[in-house]
Amino acid sequence: MSAQIRLTTILIACCVALILTAILWPFLRPSRYNHRFPCLANVKQLTVCQLIYCDDFDDRFPQAESWMEDAAPYYNGREFFCPTLPDRKSTQFGYAMYFKVASRKVDSFAEPDKTISLFESVVLDMNATTSLVGFGDRHQSVPVSFVDGHVKVYGPYNSSELQKSLRYNRSLK
Repeated sequence: MSAQIRLTTILIACCVALILTAILWPFLRPSRYNHRFPCLANVKQLTVCQLIYCDDFDDRFPQAESWMEDAAPYYNGREFFCPTLPDRKSTQFGYAMYFKVASRKVDSFAEPDKTISLFESVVLDMNATTSLVGFGDRHQSVPVSFVDGHVKVYGPYNSSELQKSLRYNRSLK
């Protein structure tokens, strides 16, 4: 009788441990996407700074060659750099402005919700302007902001959406 009680007790304890593990597993395992949240926040903050800049300067985006310096008064000197940069130097930032929005009026875009303005870039220079939006070697995803101010993360799961946005942006004059 006592052997049956011990066996039952052990089985119940194992079941409880398995159930608790199943419930707590999502919270205990390390996230594969922890790196993207600081980058997403940085892209969003830089986008907000650019839009405030636009408000102050006749609804125009900053010039391509000085977009980070132009937006600097709106983020109080905080440095925006990708936190996953290995051996980061003071001249490496990891964010770029889409070159076709530079110096243009905000209302000149027919579809601001489809027009890319900022994104995390493989070009690390300050004031980087490029059209090279894609997945770099630092991440499996890339945060992208649009002229209307919203930010979206693109990854392998929705890369076709990113390709549609890029095709639209290439057609801009």
